[in-house]
Amino acid sequence: MRMTCLIIGIVGGICCGLLGMQWISDYNESKALIDIVEEVAGESEELAELERAVISAYMLLAATVLGIAGGILGFVGKGKIGAPVMLVGAILPAVFALPSLLAGSLLIIGAVFAFLAKPKTAMAASSGE
Repeated sequence: MRMTCLIIGIVGGICCGLLGMQWISDYNESKALIDIVEEVAGESEELAELERAVISAYMLLAATVLGIAGGILGFVGKGKIGAPVMLVGAILPAVFALPSLLAGSLLIIGAVFAFLAKPKTAMAASSGE
């Protein structure tokens, strides 16, 4: 269970990082066009949504670290600490852009495994019986 938490935390963190880098790359490539549209059309809901997606992209990069850290914490038996760390990494980007849950769903699954993983002391006590 603890190894599963580690693997899912690492894979989920990498997925979040890749999605965040892709969104930032797409935004930077289209920045000149976005500036022109902003001048012509002014503020619009679509541009505000794009800005929220960029904020979410940077949070997805932070979710990379949170996912890996939460997976490691779950692996060493501190799943009660690792689970909230992974949940923050999954939920915070989704506040700004809901599609980020696509990558963050692995962190949510990893958080469940981290929460259910037994600490090392409990495993040692149960194997001795």
